[in-house]
Amino acid sequence: MTEDKKRILEKIRKCMALGSSANEHEAAAAMRQARKLMDMHGLTNEHVELSELGKETTASEHVNPPLWAAALQTVIARAFQCSAFSGRHRAIFVGRAENAKVAAYTYEVLMRQIKLARQAFTAERVPVWLSPAQKKKVSQGYCEGWVSSVQQSVREFAAPLRDEEGEKHQRFMEKETGNRPIPEAKPRKSVSERHSLARQASYAGAADGAKVSLHHGVNRGEEAFRLAQQA
Repeated sequence: MTEDKKRILEKIRKCMALGSSANEHEAAAAMRQARKLMDMHGLTNEHVELSELGKETTASEHVNPPLWAAALQTVIARAFQCSAFSGRHRAIFVGRAENAKVAAYTYEVLMRQIKLARQAFTAERVPVWLSPAQKKKVSQGYCEGWVSSVQQSVREFAAPLRDEEGEKHQRFMEKETGNRPIPEAKPRKSVSERHSLARQASYAGAADGAKVSLHHGVNRGEEAFRLAQQA
């Protein structure tokens, strides 16, 4: 989107906001101006609605994210009223532009935290005689437990994303990708439910994950800053 188009859309949004003014004459004039600008530039209500949204992409080590990685992305998206989408080696957040930025940043911070916690757990508490396959399951179980605790923390303050907002995010992504549907991030099968060693590791992960907290600050930037201090 060009800067000129962004500027025009922002002006239309401001006019529409004034359209809800208690002053009937002011409201009517604002809506007439909004409609005039839309007609002049070939814009629709859909263009205006989607112009408030943004997409933030951050790198991911996974082609097909395991349960814990997809769940972490989803819970962060929920915390910031965004939708989570997956791509090859990419985690994508869509929502109001400022929310999507903070969601992507939070994902990066928490991914660093969980990797460091997993590394320490593996070095200190995983028997060296386990096979590589067993170590992988134990590692995934630990991460599942860690993320489950973060999910509990987010549930304390996150408002559910309304269906109409989720649909709007999907339409935004389709326009961004030439109307090609993009899959939302979906959790895969749990390792800790199927393997006893992984289940034991998940308890340790849950205890460590409980030390991580997400809160609402005065604004999103402050919230992200406070979260970064825990990294």
